[in-house]
Amino acid sequence: MVQLMKTLNKKGMTLIEVVVAIAIFGIVMVTIFPAVLVLNLMNTYSYEKLDTTYIAQQEMEKIIFESRTKNINNLRTYLVDEMDYTFDNTIVTSFVYHKEFSNYTITVTFTQFEASNLYNLIVVVDSSTNDIEGERVQLETMIAPGGSS
Repeated sequence: MVQLMKTLNKKGMTLIEVVVAIAIFGIVMVTIFPAVLVLNLMNTYSYEKLDTTYIAQQEMEKIIFESRTKNINNLRTYLVDEMDYTFDNTIVTSFVYHKEFSNYTITVTFTQFEASNLYNLIVVVDSSTNDIEGERVQLETMIAPGGSS
């Protein structure tokens, strides 16, 4: 009977052992939890950066594709009529267009180089999502609109 009692006592954990185990687990969790929060924030930031870059690339590719067959006037009309941009006539040196898309503001700018058919095309996408506000992507290239003037 005494042997049976000794065996039963050795298989169980004391209250002190349980408290120590919970304390160690708590210390480990307190050190790991901030890392998990930072990883979550980085994941959200990366998603937002990828999303804004994708939108900017998509808009730029559409404009470049259309610029191959349209002159600058037809391309500007296409931006307003087909791509739902609004022309900003407050800037004199460039053609600037704006569009709101979901939680993004897209700005397209055409700046002509002196006495040439070359235009500097800039597409800027600003994010205004609740998670990360102020994320901005800018793509820039040169185009030479085709077609007849």
